Amino acid sequence: MLGRKKYIDIAKAFGICLVIFGHLICGNGYLSNIIFSFHMPLFFLLSGYTEKRREMFGGGWGEYIALQFKRLIFPYILFYAITVLFVGYFDLNGFVRDTYLAHAGAYNNFSGHLWFLVCLFFVKLLAFIFNQFYDSGYKYVALIFLIIIFSMTKVFPPELFPYCRYPFKIDSAIIALPFYLLGQIVSKKDSDESFPFSCPHDKRLIFYICVIFALVGLLFEPTLNGSVNIVFLQTNDIVLYYLFAIIGCFAVISISKLIEHKIKYFHLIGKYSLYFFMFHWLFILLWVKIVSFYRHQVISAMGNMAYIDCILGLIFVLIMTSFCTYIYLGIFKYIKHKIYGSSIT
Repeated sequence: MLGRKKYIDIAKAFGICLVIFGHLICGNGYLSNIIFSFHMPLFFLLSGYTEKRREMFGGGWGEYIALQFKRLIFPYILFYAITVLFVGYFDLNGFVRDTYLAHAGAYNNFSGHLWFLVCLFFVKLLAFIFNQFYDSGYKYVALIFLIIIFSMTKVFPPELFPYCRYPFKIDSAIIALPFYLLGQIVSKKDSDESFPFSCPHDKRLIFYICVIFALVGLLFEPTLNGSVNIVFLQTNDIVLYYLFAIIGCFAVISISKLIEHKIKYFHLIGKYSLYFFMFHWLFILLWVKIVSFYRHQVISAMGNMAYIDCILGLIFVLIMTSFCTYIYLGIFKYIKHKIYGSSIT
């Protein structure tokens, strides 16, 4: 894949805003259920989309693992260290336990979101094995590989396959693997003009209708499949889980493609989505302070506070992500100007 595609960054921007917003309104069952049904599958799918094939097949096992360790595990350690500085103390046993379990803040409450980096690391390793078999002509071996690893999770009936949680969120990585592989498929097809994301606008009527149906379909997720969370392997009906997750991913990517030439700066939030993901716990702390303040100021007679929380939470997320993006770009341009001079633009 040559260069960055703006609509992919826009999709990441939607995704990270939904992640932050979903954590802010986790008490709102219906809306949070819709968001949690697809927001993390979206990131796994986009990770597969942006995977550079030359990196996956340009070298051997050692080179690929070293590259992913540098990109995912090293940032995990770095961001964990930052949360330790915020907490004010460090316990080696707690760090090992958090890392081994990849638990949502089992020891350090501010490190819960870091599970994604560990999980994505193993998703990439599993995808590497699958693609090595599949692209070498051993398609049946690749299929058997998928069946074996899925039997390690509770996808299959427990009376047929014994199940327990595995360390490093490996079982969550297995559930996320199809989204990653689907992203790779979408990436290869995206250069084909017959593919919906690339076809001319005058041939997209059916495509538009599908997007509308996808958005409407998401409204039924809480009713049909309830609360889901890939972190805790809570998928309920696995078929419905994958169905609604793919529908949500399709809707977000499609909308991103449709508006990529209509908005100027939103894609920058997606470009730096990793930083927002790693530091959005600071947003949550600030939001808790804001909620505590205005709930003491607002008369309860105004109505259901949950709806007010949702509206204000969405505004808060958009303002904070936009503000931090511009601050980051301003600092970056200032440093570049100081280093390279005014001739650099």
